[in-house]
Amino acid sequence: MAAAFAMKGTAASDTMKITAIDLGSANTGEAAMISCAGGSILIDSGDVGTRALFTWLDRNGYKDKKFDVYVSHWHDDHYGNTAEIIRNYKVGKVYVPTLKYMKQVKNDYYKTRLKASEEVISEAKKKGCRIVYLKKGLTFKVGTIKAKVLYCNGSPRKESWYAVQHINNESAVTMFTGGGVRYLTAGDIQ
Repeated sequence: MAAAFAMKGTAASDTMKITAIDLGSANTGEAAMISCAGGSILIDSGDVGTRALFTWLDRNGYKDKKFDVYVSHWHDDHYGNTAEIIRNYKVGKVYVPTLKYMKQVKNDYYKTRLKASEEVISEAKKKGCRIVYLKKGLTFKVGTIKAKVLYCNGSPRKESWYAVQHINNESAVTMFTGGGVRYLTAGDIQ
């Protein structure tokens, strides 16, 4: 079951609704939809094959409604369904971390995630989506909501044992502001 709450400001057009989407079971990742007058943005897409997200999108009218997609970091439980969403829904902009650090570490763990993250970028290009690479200080708007990236992508560590934690710590930290309320999303930053 999805949790939803509207945060209201001084005018109805400033309302920011944040819905945490229940992906069905433990260890399936995360997904949330932030919506307002004039736009919506899906924050992460859960693990690949997690069908609950698609059911939620269809039941809530997103099959026919344009929305943006935001990937906090390149772990499959956060971007796993993104390529399929881009293929099958009306996605406008795709906000993603750069792939630079993924290309610098040469081990099987990173190679697997790099290939899958490149598929997300490829699908976005095929569909004509605008790709926005997240970086510290970037600001953008989704409808009446303003967003500012507070952190994204440090420098990679070479140790293979650190791969999982390192990708987590490359998570984009973004503050969404609308209706007099702030909502912070931070992926899996530790």
